[in-house]
Amino acid sequence: MSFVPTFEKDPVAISTYGTVTHLNPGYFATAETAEELARRYNAVPVEKPYNLARFTVLPPTQWFLRFGKVDVNAGLLAGYFLRNPEDKFPGLADRYAKAIIDSEIKGL
Repeated sequence: MSFVPTFEKDPVAISTYGTVTHLNPGYFATAETAEELARRYNAVPVEKPYNLARFTVLPPTQWFLRFGKVDVNAGLLAGYFLRNPEDKFPGLADRYAKAIIDSEIKGL
């Protein structure tokens, strides 16, 4: 069965004044998606709050830690699997994800 990533529904930033701004769900992978990506790439899934001054962002962004040094947004990598389904494009999303991870590790 192909991996189909999931994303949080309607992430928002709420200002201290009560203004609500809708955010790009592509940066908000679910915990299950982050766990699957972490398993595939030998990483540790870590939940981090989205840091914006005077805003509360819900839900927190899912990240995974690579080699204990580099954080990569799980939603960013999950997007490759959403746009390039494994059953239609075998291995393509994986190659893209590995390239992003490798470039982050090398600091490019």
